[in-house]
Amino acid sequence: MMRAAMAGVLLLLLGVQKQEVVFRNVVWGMEPAQVLAVETAQLIKESPGRLFYRGEEEGYPAIIVYSFVENKLIQATCIFQCEGTVSTSDLIKDLEHKLTRKFGQPEIVKANYKAVWGTSSTHISLNLTDEQKVVLNYLSSQLAKEFAGKWKSSM
Repeated sequence: MMRAAMAGVLLLLLGVQKQEVVFRNVVWGMEPAQVLAVETAQLIKESPGRLFYRGEEEGYPAIIVYSFVENKLIQATCIFQCEGTVSTSDLIKDLEHKLTRKFGQPEIVKANYKAVWGTSSTHISLNLTDEQKVVLNYLSSQLAKEFAGKWKSSM
C-alpha cells in the first residue's frame, strides 16, 4: 500500500519539470492536486488559487498557504502561530539562523525586520508584518516573472 502511494507521488512529480525542492516536498509548477498528494499537514481550507494548511515549519506551528496561478504552484507562505510560546525576536533569530544554514547569508537584512535569500529557482523572505506576525515566504522566481500581473502575492 505504501509503495503504491509512493509510486503515485513519484508519477505526479515526473509530470512537473525537474527543479530543486526548497519547501516541504513541493516543486514549483505543481497543480493543486499534486500538492494535496504530497503535503502532510492538516488541510483547513481550499479556495480558488489557494490551499490552506495547519502544520509545523522549522519546528514551529504555522498556517501554510500555497498559491497557484493557472493551476501552477507559484508561492508558499508560512504564517507562524507562536503567540505566548516564544518571543517574536527569538523566533526571528532562530528562523534566520536555520535559513542561513540552508541557503547561505541573506542578500538583504533590514532592521525592522526583513531578510531575503535566493536560490536558482526561489526567492525566500522572512518578514515581520505590521501586525507583528512572522512570515516566511517562498516564491518561484521563474513563475513570478511568467505570471507577472496575473496574481497577487499572499504577502
